[in-house]
Amino acid sequence: MAELTDEEIRRALGDAPQLSFARKRPGHVLVDRERLLDGIEESGHDREEAMERLDAWVIAVGGRTRVLPPAISSGTRPGRRAASTPGPAVIALEVPRASLEPSV
Repeated sequence: MAELTDEEIRRALGDAPQLSFARKRPGHVLVDRERLLDGIEESGHDREEAMERLDAWVIAVGGRTRVLPPAISSGTRPGRRAASTPGPAVIALEVPRASLEPSV
């Protein structure tokens, strides 16, 4: 099994659906880490190794890992009533948009 490359990480993050229901820093995008890892695992990479590489890559480009609480991850707005059984928290990757541009 080949090691996950920087280009594969960049492409996977660029192709992943972005989370739009939480605040983020200007110029950054949010991506659900678990869904991203599911896709990387389906392409033949080890999940644990991919998680380590992915987290290191995100930090190296100036991003961060965030935990979005259930009220935020369910899309509930402040002051609105949350569902009686909120879903689990979402672990999101906040990545600078510029780092997802194809390298030339």
